[in-house]
Amino acid sequence: KAAANASGIGGTGTSNSQKDATKLTGTTDQFLKILLAQLKYQDPTEPMKGTEFIDSISRLSSVEQTINTNKNLENITNILKGNNAQFGNPVSYIDKKIDFNSSQFALKNHIGGFSYRLDADNQPSHINMIIKDSKGNTVANVAGTNKPGLNNVTWNGKDSAGNTVSDGLYTVDVNYTDPNSKDPKKPTSFSLPTWTAGVVSGADFTSDQPILDVGGIRIPLTAIRTLYGSSS
Repeated sequence: KAAANASGIGGTGTSNSQKDATKLTGTTDQFLKILLAQLKYQDPTEPMKGTEFIDSISRLSSVEQTINTNKNLENITNILKGNNAQFGNPVSYIDKKIDFNSSQFALKNHIGGFSYRLDADNQPSHINMIIKDSKGNTVANVAGTNKPGLNNVTWNGKDSAGNTVSDGLYTVDVNYTDPNSKDPKKPTSFSLPTWTAGVVSGADFTSDQPILDVGGIRIPLTAIRTLYGSSS
């Protein structure tokens, strides 16, 4: 019965997959009780064959997998029906260039870029940019521009020793010391939000909210700043 109900998609309130999962829990308990009773009271001269036991378990597992698949399909259906109507269909972002909020950025052909902004009334004497690899190791510590407004940074992929690092994903922390700090022994450091650009290569619908893949960087739709159109 649970297998038959698993074919439905969508609906309001409790979804079909949630109902099926609840039924499957009860079915599983009953199945295990019956199976244990069979094993306990079976004819010792004609015991249950191993293949029969495995077949029974496989059937139950197959139903569970069907319900899980149906849950993912329901997520996709709900998303495409308008749960995220304010952002449009996530699939429409694929192969489009976007700016998005993230401390991660991609280094490709030894070139990587990111941006940050300083308010006109906030001009620290020094901006520090700490770049780390995917393992969290610091590869470069360089000075940034402290001019008010938009600051676009292009990194040449060289570490602090002048060596060229491998292409891949890196993170950056753009920070500065509060120029209004009254105690020089206890400077207050602040990090600035950063963003970067890339082309959307895919969309993941397995969670409640769709996640876009931008060159290996996974972001929610809410992280998008600007949509430029076709990558061509």
